[in-house]
Amino acid sequence: MHRAAWLSMVVVAVACGVRTQAPSSGTPSELVDIGPDLAPVPFAPGSLARTFHAGATLTYRIEPKGKPPVLQTTEFVATTETGATMRDTTTDLDGTPQGEEKTATSTWTELESHAHFPREGTRIDAATVVVPAGRFEAWRYVLSQTRDGRVTTTRMWFGKELPGPPVKLVQGVDGEPVLTMSLVRTERP
Repeated sequence: MHRAAWLSMVVVAVACGVRTQAPSSGTPSELVDIGPDLAPVPFAPGSLARTFHAGATLTYRIEPKGKPPVLQTTEFVATTETGATMRDTTTDLDGTPQGEEKTATSTWTELESHAHFPREGTRIDAATVVVPAGRFEAWRYVLSQTRDGRVTTTRMWFGKELPGPPVKLVQGVDGEPVLTMSLVRTERP
């Protein structure tokens, strides 16, 4: 399964022994309900396949605490009705490669599942977010977990008109930011 850095942080934040805060009192009606135990998702099943075709790219600025920021680009190398092959490249801000390119193939269902979060403890509201790629009307998801006495909070803004990974992600531990990810550009053929 394709686990780009911008998605793996979301998966780790949710999958590791989550004890969550109380859920919000309501759920916006435009989200897609996928079952009683999972929070509504920010895009409809099948929307990734309709949005991303061969040649599409997403570039994010990733800023981990205590490390230099990097740019990560995911290119959709090939797509089918069932999935996609993607190539991830990471560079410093001057364009110097950082690490090896990674290529992997995933089904659309696997990629869509990265937006599955437990219903209990997931707060969702509508918000506007500005990132280098522009201004987005978004669904803001807030997830919190307590582990070893430390609270990790992950805030994700999913663009309402751009299915896929969040256009912005901020993760903090005990109120201190440890990771920020912002969409810099997207290209779709």
